Amino acid sequence: MRPAPSRPQAAPAARETTTKNRWAMLLHIVNHKNYHRGFVADMLYQLPATPPTTDLPVYLRDVHREAALAL
Repeated sequence: MRPAPSRPQAAPAARETTTKNRWAMLLHIVNHKNYHRGFVADMLYQLPATPPTTDLPVYLRDVHREAALAL
């Protein structure tokens, strides 16, 4: 029986070329960003801490409300 490698071995890269539409790449970036934003929010809830809202319209409303109260 062989010992387990000290780090995972990656499969060889495929030697094929793919093309993607710009809209598909942009959609991927937006969706991937949302994944990380949700992950960070979940970690903050586990602390426990209250993360800022992850809904952009609500966040912008709250920021403007706080700015108006500061005046």
